Amino acid sequence: MWAFGAGLDEDRVSFSNAFKSLTNGNLKFPEAGQIFDYYYDVIEGKWIHWDEQVEEFNKEFEGLFQNMVVPTADTTKNTFLLNLHVMAKKGVIYVGAAGTGKTTIT
Repeated sequence: MWAFGAGLDEDRVSFSNAFKSLTNGNLKFPEAGQIFDYYYDVIEGKWIHWDEQVEEFNKEFEGLFQNMVVPTADTTKNTFLLNLHVMAKKGVIYVGAAGTGKTTIT
């Protein structure tokens, strides 16, 4: 799903709906949101929304303003995926419009 759908813009919702229709049984995606909004927790045996993994914003940040990163579901998701690839010693290419956090996360 990430390899083919993550780089989409306008067709992202269509791709998500089509992908959901292909899954069934224990791996069936939740109805709400898109497939990219969830990850599968193998220990819990269920889909969990990325919002549940977002760390609280550090209000005591004392660095330069341009170095401040506000944790969101997207930054959490992309950091997790990057770390997964680093641990597996596999390359990854981030695609997306300017300002989506590709450089900051890397």
